[in-house]
Amino acid sequence: MDKSPYTFNLPRVTFEQLNQGPPVGKPISLSVRSEEYVDILPAVKILKETLATIAGVTDIQDSYLLGKQELVVKVNGAEAAAAGLSVASIGISVRAAFEGIEATSIRELDEEVQVRVSLPRSAREQESTLRELKIPNPQGQLIPLMSVAKIERGQNLSVYEHEMNRREVKVTAGVDVNTTSALAVNSKLKQLLPELSKGFPKVQVAFGGEDQDTSESMASLGRAFGIAFLAIFLILVFTFGNLLQPLLVVTTIPLGITSVIFAFFVHGRPLSFMGMMGIVALAGVIVNNAIILVDFVNQARSEGTDKLQSILDAAHKRLRPILLTTLTTVVGLMPTAYGIGGTDPFVVPIALALGWGLLFGSVLSTLVFPAGIAILDDIEALQKRLGERVASYRATR
Repeated sequence: MDKSPYTFNLPRVTFEQLNQGPPVGKPISLSVRSEEYVDILPAVKILKETLATIAGVTDIQDSYLLGKQELVVKVNGAEAAAAGLSVASIGISVRAAFEGIEATSIRELDEEVQVRVSLPRSAREQESTLRELKIPNPQGQLIPLMSVAKIERGQNLSVYEHEMNRREVKVTAGVDVNTTSALAVNSKLKQLLPELSKGFPKVQVAFGGEDQDTSESMASLGRAFGIAFLAIFLILVFTFGNLLQPLLVVTTIPLGITSVIFAFFVHGRPLSFMGMMGIVALAGVIVNNAIILVDFVNQARSEGTDKLQSILDAAHKRLRPILLTTLTTVVGLMPTAYGIGGTDPFVVPIALALGWGLLFGSVLSTLVFPAGIAILDDIEALQKRLGERVASYRATR
């Protein structure tokens, strides 16, 4: 076989799949912070060695990357002052020689052309040019750079990262989901933190990436669910004019959540963030069935129907409308949930949560809610009897 004339020097090629929703950070991301890198780097080494021992962890990296080789001009302050130079003037002259300095500009009609003056390219590429450079002082004399400074070779970091006014190095890694998960790996690393803090008291370790994104997303989702729950409850209070019936109506929300969890378990899918967003949306839909039943019961009782009979009539006469509206909504969601005619992984969990949560939740609500109304009537009757006894006791005293 002939040898290919093309050779490639690729020590490592990394492919990353973009997530379509949260979390979007690296599966494993740790921020190691301290005042000095001498404290940070040993801790980074231990964390990387620990990650290497965990099965399923891949592509372990850190952000401590050295930059290109460079020439550092270190100015002797006393010698420079004696020659009438300052660090600023030396820096301006070196920059003008190698990067160039804008000398003037030429205007041509509506266009302005800037003229930049610098040494020729061939001279800028030679280290000897820097050593032979002469700096003009205020008296017009040319002072050799090497007489007021020395030149050293060095190599600094390509990027300096800071967080909370402290230097930072990030340790990142990927996870083979067939072997482990980001949650499991982060849990193992958190168990290591107390021992790491004892060995490196000046070092602070913070979790980022998927762990941070998930925490922030879940906190945001919790706030959204709380606001939605409160808004639903207040609307029901204003509608029914009391507190007990709205409390009974919102008890259907846990029935919907239970239905979503069961549906995801049957389908073998994890309850993802998008699935939880579907639960938030479901909370505003599943209460409709309970509202229909309560409103029917209230209307029947206002017309003089017995309490128990009003519950039986509501359960009998409202069953068909509830089932029909539920079925039409679920049938409309199923093609999206199962990708019939095209699928979008971003939307599937929401549709699955809404569809099956509404179906099972409505069935449970229809079976359980009438009994809940009867229990509420018993509680109100008990409160009334207790109130009468208290009133009669006070009247006899």
